[in-house]
Amino acid sequence: RLQRTNPKRRTFESVLFKLFNMQGLSLKSLKHHIALMPLFACVALGAVGSIVYLARLGIKNPEVSWARKSKPEPWEDYRNKQYKFYSPNIDYSKLESPAPKY
Repeated sequence: RLQRTNPKRRTFESVLFKLFNMQGLSLKSLKHHIALMPLFACVALGAVGSIVYLARLGIKNPEVSWARKSKPEPWEDYRNKQYKFYSPNIDYSKLESPAPKY
């Protein structure tokens, strides 16, 4: 005997279809929902900002070593350099480093 499926029952495919066809997620429907544009702009700005910050950490941080064989101790380059992002009162080029010299 065949069982009939309930027409009101939500299937996984119908839920996915509704999720991917929500209003405001395509460019065509976003033009009609103008209030969503600042929200998408803020989310995009936050995502770009976090990616730029992570890239800066990977490039500028003295604890990160991308070339271990050519520079085995990259933190020695920062002995008399400013590590803080902004420090208006101290000139780090004239300051003696308290770290021991190996």
